[in-house]
Amino acid sequence: MIDDADYALLDRYLADECSSAERERVEQWAGAGESHAELVEWLRTMRASAASSYDGAETEELWRGLRVRMQSPSLQSLPSEDMPTAAGESHPRLRRPTPRIIMRTAPRWWARRGVRASGAIAAAIVVAAVWQKTTSEPTDSALVSSYRTARAQRTIVRLRDGTRVTLAASSTLNVPESYGRRDREVQLTGEAYFEVVPDHTRPFRVHGEGTVAEALGTRFGVRAYREDRSVAVVVEEGTVAVGTTGPDKPAERVVLSRGDLARVEQGGRVLLERNVSVSRYLGWVHGRLEFVDTPLSDAAREIGRWYDVDVVVDDSALARSTLSASFSNERLDEVISALAASVEARAEYSGRMVRLSPLR
Repeated sequence: MIDDADYALLDRYLADECSSAERERVEQWAGAGESHAELVEWLRTMRASAASSYDGAETEELWRGLRVRMQSPSLQSLPSEDMPTAAGESHPRLRRPTPRIIMRTAPRWWARRGVRASGAIAAAIVVAAVWQKTTSEPTDSALVSSYRTARAQRTIVRLRDGTRVTLAASSTLNVPESYGRRDREVQLTGEAYFEVVPDHTRPFRVHGEGTVAEALGTRFGVRAYREDRSVAVVVEEGTVAVGTTGPDKPAERVVLSRGDLARVEQGGRVLLERNVSVSRYLGWVHGRLEFVDTPLSDAAREIGRWYDVDVVVDDSALARSTLSASFSNERLDEVISALAASVEARAEYSGRMVRLSPLR
C-alpha cells in the first residue's frame, strides 16, 4: 500500500524538489499501473487548480475516503531507492523561469486533532473528493476531465494510452472519459507538446480553435491560444495531418512531416512552412523562450504568461516593433531590460505590471 512517506515523496516530486534517484523511483512507480499514474496526475492537477474549498465536515469525510484509498492493494508503495528503473528509460525534467506552485494548505480539521500533514497529503484530501466522484459516476463520453495551468505554470499529463502531454502556461486540455476506448480525441485551448503512443486503429486528434491535428504516433506541438491570429502546428517527428473544422470553413487539409510548420488562419486558410527550426517553436518545453522577428506586442503577451505579469505596451508603433531574442530561466528584470533595449523603450514597474514606453 502507499503510505504517508510515499505521499511526502510525491509532494517533493511534483514541486520539482526531489533528487534524480527519487524522481526515477516516482516515475517508475507511476508507470507500473493505471491507478498509480492516475493518482500522480490528480495530485498534479489539483496543485495547478486548487479551485475549490471544503468545510470541516467534508474534509473529515474526505480523509476517511483517502485513508481507504491509501490502504488499497492497487496502490503499492513506491520502490525503494536501490530498485533500478527500466533500461533505456529517460525522464525529462521541466524547468520554469519562475516556479509557482499552488498548493492547498492543511485544513483546520487536521490542526484540531494534532495531525501533522505534508502538502501532498493536504492535496490528496482534495484529490480524494474528485476521485470518489468520478469513479462513482457511470462512464460516459460526455464526461470530461480538464487539466489547466495558470500563468507561470506548466504540467505534464499522461493519458490512458500512455500518450504524454506537456501543457504550457495558461492552457487547458479537455479529455473525454471515453478517451482510449473507441477513439483518442482531446480539446486544447493554449499550447501543448504531444508525445503520442502509436495506435493505427485509433488516430490521435487534437481540436483547437476550429483546427484539428491528427496523428497515428508522433511528437508535435500545437499552439491554439484564443488571442492569437492563427493556430500553429509544428512536427518534431513522424507525420501529422492538419485541417479545419466547422461548416463555414473550407475543408483544406495538409500533411506535415518532420520540420514542417502549419499556420491555420481564422478564415480557414492553411499556410505551410518547410524545414523550420523546430527548437524555436518547442523550446518552451525545455524552459526556453525564443523570439525571431516577433512583434513586441506578441513577445509581451508571451512573457506575461511565463512570469505571471502584465506587460503593457503604451505606443502602437512600439507594439509593432520586432525583436529577436532567446531567454532561458533569466530573471524577469533581466528579460525586461533586454526587451526594452532591443526596441529602444523604457520600462516602469508597478506591482505585477510592467509598462513599456518609447524613449523620448
